Order: sequence, then structure tokens, then C-alpha cells
Amino acid sequence: MGNHYHKKCLAVFFILSGKAEILVKDVRKKSSPVRFKLAPTQGALIYPYETHAICFLQKSTFLLMKSAKFDPKNNDLFLSPLL
Repeated sequence: MGNHYHKKCLAVFFILSGKAEILVKDVRKKSSPVRFKLAPTQGALIYPYETHAICFLQKSTFLLMKSAKFDPKNNDLFLSPLL
């Protein structure tokens, strides 16, 4: 899930049950992606310009909150082949 970034939107990804692995990288920098695993009650704050990809390691329930509602007329979703 993911493999994109936003220029304006801030997102919170939180695991309720299951496990996931997330890769995050600021697309404006030449650094390598940061990879970490999430278990229940753990989450990640994803800032604008951070490309993110989420891989579920087992059946999971999660909560995704975003600072802006998706608007197809003013799309803030940019695909990223970096991960």
C-alpha cells in the first residue's frame, strides 16, 4: 500500500491489530529509505514529501488519518518509484 507522497497532506498510520513494515523517505533528499516494523498500538507520522510504502506482514486492521480530504480536482498524490 502506498508508494507515493503528498506535498501538503500529513498522515498518521496506526496498527490496531496485526503487523506491518513501512518504508519512508523524504523525496527531496538523497538518503536511503528508513524501514521499520509496526505492531499493535504502534504507528507512524508521515510528513509531506515523505514517500511511503506499507507492507502488511499478516492480516491487519489499521487506522489511517489524513490532514486533508482527498479531492480528485486538486489531487495531492504523487507516485514515487523510489521505494
